[in-house]
Amino acid sequence: MSAVEAARPLPGLRLAPHGVLEAAQRRGRLKCSKCGGSRMFFCYTCCSLLGVELQDVPLVAVRPAAARCQRALCDTCSAAAL
Repeated sequence: MSAVEAARPLPGLRLAPHGVLEAAQRRGRLKCSKCGGSRMFFCYTCCSLLGVELQDVPLVAVRPAAARCQRALCDTCSAAAL
């Protein structure tokens, strides 16, 4: 691995603003309205969001493996192939 590759281990990575998560973290844990469990961000028992709205959570588009570029050293896909 070159020094340039080590400095940028995830080329093309774009992070969404995370202010919504920071605000939810400041509010702290909440009681789930369905099961009563004390959770932060997400109730893993009921699979529901807590303290954040669905439209505020960034979605990640994932390409299926078959859709990846077939070039051996493609700049976009080579990191995923490793």
